[in-house]
Amino acid sequence: MDKIKKQFLDIFDLSPEIVLDLPLIMLVGQQKLYIENHKGIKNFDSDKIKISINKGYLIFSGKELVVEEIREDCLFISGNIVMIQYEKRGGAV
Repeated sequence: MDKIKKQFLDIFDLSPEIVLDLPLIMLVGQQKLYIENHKGIKNFDSDKIKISINKGYLIFSGKELVVEEIREDCLFISGNIVMIQYEKRGGAV
């Protein structure tokens, strides 16, 4: 993070995910997932969900995955979540 953004965060006591457009992920056990700052769903099936974020993708694997709610700024996923991966745009993991 560059020096100016760091100072901005410190001065105004802001969360980095807001200023830097980073995803915020909250996982409750293996059953519930909450994501802020997403850019939409790229792919979806009951075993894998690929979510677009600022500089890449978040990939959630599991069983019986369901998108319970999707909003412009956040989404909720439920099911048996067994793996979370990050993929940079262009395919590098």
